[in-house]
Formats: sequence, structure tokens, C-alpha cells
Amino acid sequence: MTKIFGGRPHKSEGALKYLWLLYLPLLYLPNLGFAKATTFGTLEFSDYLIGPYIALLLFSIRKRNRMQVDFIIPILCLFFLWATLSTLLIDFRYGYSDSHFIIFGMLKLFKMTLYGLAGILTIKALNQRDKKIWYNWSLLACAIFVSVSLVMSIGTTGEISSYHVMIDQTITGYKASNVISAMMAMLLCSLAGLWITRQGSSRWLRAMVFAFVFIIAGFTLSQGRGGWIAALAGLLYLLYKIRINRRVFISICALFALCFAAYHYFPNFSYEVDKTLYPDQYLMERYQYGIFGVDEGGRLRYFLKEASKMIKAPVFGTGFFHRGFEFSKSSLDEVGSHNFWLQMFLETGIVGGGLVLLIFWRMWRQAVFLERKGEKLAIAVQSAFVAAFVGGMSGEYFYGGIALFTLFIVYAPIGSLPYKKVKPQVRLLFSNLKHARQCPDEAKPSPEAPK
Repeated sequence: MTKIFGGRPHKSEGALKYLWLLYLPLLYLPNLGFAKATTFGTLEFSDYLIGPYIALLLFSIRKRNRMQVDFIIPILCLFFLWATLSTLLIDFRYGYSDSHFIIFGMLKLFKMTLYGLAGILTIKALNQRDKKIWYNWSLLACAIFVSVSLVMSIGTTGEISSYHVMIDQTITGYKASNVISAMMAMLLCSLAGLWITRQGSSRWLRAMVFAFVFIIAGFTLSQGRGGWIAALAGLLYLLYKIRINRRVFISICALFALCFAAYHYFPNFSYEVDKTLYPDQYLMERYQYGIFGVDEGGRLRYFLKEASKMIKAPVFGTGFFHRGFEFSKSSLDEVGSHNFWLQMFLETGIVGGGLVLLIFWRMWRQAVFLERKGEKLAIAVQSAFVAAFVGGMSGEYFYGGIALFTLFIVYAPIGSLPYKKVKPQVRLLFSNLKHARQCPDEAKPSPEAPK
């Protein structure tokens, strides 16, 4: 296997400490009939697998110097504490007779924390160069698993599914096509960035050429327009950051050819494209949605409607996932604002929403800083971050589950790099001035030697 993947376990570690790299793609399998509807949401197949995965990660982590991700963890902990406080105060602020909405919100928060913890531990376990070589293969396997599963479970029919068909797809396939589409957008941009910047073994780079066809085919069948727009934004950013050569030009032409073939041979893909670009004008006027004649799923209308409600609970928000469900006193819409970043402000207040944006901003700044230091890996991470941010503006995809986990694993290549503290120039200047004031004799020039 080492000849195939181009890596070899470190001498100081056993092969067991590499099992998590083989286990990682299993988290991206469809539900396979194991999904179960509960009072607090759907229990998915990945929810059963995440526990053993965390155990494998804990076995694989070695002590080493501080990583880039270590400066994100304190902010994550602050957000968890604030969201917990906001949720525990639901009964006190809204006067419920039972703790149903507190339990509901805490379970949602626990799921977000669980998948976030899995992502952080994945970064911590990626502590050696040979592991990073295998890690590229794991990322590629994740994308292929999802793509093949989408092709096999969704099929090529363009008809609108009935309620019972949608429930059956949730139990056997994936819970929500929009979430899977946003997740695939991040993986696609990350893999494309790694391939274009040649951040992988020669075998991995050759395998990417063939895998690219399956990934695009599955991505077009995901039926998530938000993910398609997110991927387009991420890939355009990637083209902006790199130099266009013959290899990149051929890749662009191949991408357009695959999308053109998908439009003609996959009726569900052409149906979604036509519905977006050529929507029913009567429905757009009746329900007041659309931008410049394009169907955007009413995202702008939902955003403006929900954003005005933030003033009702500006500090603590309404509580985590405390929305206008049945018997709820929350003013928020049951379906949400279709914008993850806004939804965090609505549910956890200015403090919680600000912490979420600060986390994303710190991760982005790390990628920019490392790119300036010559790390080409950072370009792929930036492309995936652009896709994640744009995807978050079209839906609440990062509440927990595999989409949030994907955000961390595409950040892992730079999050696992060692942290080297560099003094900013302004701080260095003030430090020198302070030293000169404390030691004036050293700052003065030495007197001339007597003649």
C-alpha cells in the first residue's frame, strides 16, 4: 500500500495510528437505511460513525509544538460557552412551562460541538509529512464516495420528488441535497487547488485527473444550487490567485465540457439550471422573490425579513435553534433565514455572531499570511473558504454534521502547520524605543578615541 499511496508510516508510530486516514472517508457514506427520525431531528449514519472516529484520532495525536489551529480553539470555546448560556436562558426569557426548547437547542449545540471537535482533532492528528501525503488520498476518497453515492441514489430523473420519495431518500441517501452540495463545493475547490498547485504525490496528481470526472458528475446531481454558486465563486477565486498556463486552460475547457454534457444528459441538472435562469414570472411576482429575473430561491426576501428581528434579542439572541416551531414563542421563522451567518446573530446575539465571524476571519487571515510566506497549500484553503462563505449565505449548513466537519478538514493542511510567532513591525519599533529609553548609554554613540 505504501507504494500505491506514496507514503510510509513514521518509525515512531505504529500502523494503527494511521487508521483514522482510512476511516475518514466512511463518514461521507450515505445513510444506507440507518437514518432514524427522532423528536429532535434525523439521526444520520455519520452520527453513528463519528464516535469511533474521534477515538482513533485520540490514539493518533502526538505531542508537538503549537499549531496554527491552537489560536482558533479559544474562540471556539468562547462561542460554545456563550451559545450554551443563551440557550439555558430560554425558559427564563420566554416563560415556558417545560424545558423542551432548552433540550432541543442543547442537543443541536452538542452535535455542532461533536463534529467541530472531530475536525479539530483531525487537524491535531495531521502532525507529520507522510500523514499529509495520505491525507490527500483521504480527501479524494471522501469526494468520490459522495459523488458515486449521489449518482447511484438520486439517479438522472428530473421530476420533483413527492414527500414519501424525499423521506425514502433521506433514510437511504443523504438528508439534504443543499447541504451535500455545499459540502461538495468545499471539497471540489480544495482538491482543485491542491491539484493545480501540485501539492501531492505524482500518483495522487494522476489519480485526480480521472477522479475529477466522477466528482463533477456527482456534484451536478446534488440538486443544490447554493453549492453550485459557492463552487463557482471558489474556483473563480482560485483562477484569480494562480497563473493561467496550458494545464490550467485545458482544465477549464474540460470543466465546461463536463458541465455541458451534464446539462444534456442529466435531466435533473438541466431542470435546476432552467428553473434558475428562466423562472416562472407569475410565481416570482406572486411570492416576491428573484433578483434581476433570476430565481434565487427567495434568499434576499428571507434575509431582509429575518434581519429586522435581530433588534428583539440583540445580546443573547433567541437561543440556539430556538425558532418559530409549534408552541414556540420565538419570533424567528421556522425555516430560518437561509443564511448561516445571519442566523448565528439571530440565535446567539451580537456576541455569538461576532465570535463566529471572528473564527472564520482568523482562519482566513492565517491562510493569507501563510501564502505570503510561500505556502502554496494556502491557496487551496482560501478557495475552499470562499466556497464555504458563499455557501453559508445561501443556507444554514454549518449547524453541525458533515458540512461543518468538511470546513475543518479543508482547513487542516494549514491548520496543522507549526505556529511561528513573528513580531509585527510596529510592535518591534516600540520595543526598540522602550529599550533605548531604559538604557540610554547603549543608545548613545561611543566617544571618539583620544588622539
